[in-house]
Amino acid sequence: MMIVTLLITYGLSYALYIGYLIWGWKKNLKKQYLKSLPQSEAVSIIIPCRNEEKNIAYLLQILTHKQDWQNSYEIICVNDHSEDNTKMIIQTYDGVKCFDLEGNFGKKASITYGISQASGSIIVLTDADCIPEEKWINHLLGFFSDTDIQMVCGWVKIIRESSFFSGLAALEFSTLTASSAALAGHHRPILCNGANLAFRRSAFDSVKGYENDNMASGDDVLLMHRIKAAYGRNAIAYAVTPPSSVHTYLPNSFQSFWRQRLRWAGKATAYTDKEAISISWLVFIFHALLWVPLLFLWMPGMLLLWLLTWGIKTILDSIFIITYTTDMGMKKLLYYLLPLSMVYWIYVPCVAIASVFAKQIKWKGREYNAH
Repeated sequence: MMIVTLLITYGLSYALYIGYLIWGWKKNLKKQYLKSLPQSEAVSIIIPCRNEEKNIAYLLQILTHKQDWQNSYEIICVNDHSEDNTKMIIQTYDGVKCFDLEGNFGKKASITYGISQASGSIIVLTDADCIPEEKWINHLLGFFSDTDIQMVCGWVKIIRESSFFSGLAALEFSTLTASSAALAGHHRPILCNGANLAFRRSAFDSVKGYENDNMASGDDVLLMHRIKAAYGRNAIAYAVTPPSSVHTYLPNSFQSFWRQRLRWAGKATAYTDKEAISISWLVFIFHALLWVPLLFLWMPGMLLLWLLTWGIKTILDSIFIITYTTDMGMKKLLYYLLPLSMVYWIYVPCVAIASVFAKQIKWKGREYNAH
């Protein structure tokens, strides 16, 4: 009887959570629109760069050959002490401004310096290894026709390679992104990605940017939380149409992938946003609960409880994943749904726990304090 009660409680609770995500996702889809930003709104695209000689040329070629963007824009690259030919490559593109970051280092410092040199009232961030869609800027900036919107988060897609691992990682990453967009559909934004992010310069200035923020990571999420606290949760929008996307590559090794996820999870220790803290704990608990029956396998019925609980969670996850992959034209990722479900319940608690105990994180050839 106890097993049945636990199973029903877990199943109903998780079903409510997944139902809430699907509802939010559909609400967000209805908010997608393409309106013209007033011509008076100049746009500055800021690209922090460190050792990006293999990627930066492709991005700049795309950005400098757009003919259908509705607003004037400038492209600013901030060279963060690159040790390769990144700066030399940037300088070959006419009209692209290149500044060296001096007296400081890191992505937050690069963004801050880039904004100080920008002339635009709208700041757009992307990474040097990203590939934007053809009408990316138009679909991202249309939201700012609503003067109440202070920040717009864009969709980021993993460029899937031939390996099985890349398929798993692409599905894992897109599910995290879709969950974030779904929560934003309920006006509860908690996560975003600095590879595809836009905000009003006035909002950045009013929250004092990254002042007193000493974390190496969090240039996106922690800034969102500051703007949300200052302007309210209705001030954040999430673009979830394929044309509003940028594409990026998976880290080139499992070790790099693991470090990236630890860096992302480590941001949570600096959260002050109550919704972000609550939902982070909720997701952790839903996955950690699957570990409990395995700790008591010597008790009758525990293996059955685990199998049924995992099965219920997998079915509910599948409903949400099928929903967003269908809407985003990503149904090929469904081939990885079952394999990901088999490891995800282990992966989530492990990343969360490891990020708490991590002392240093290596990124772009540098070591940073994790917290």
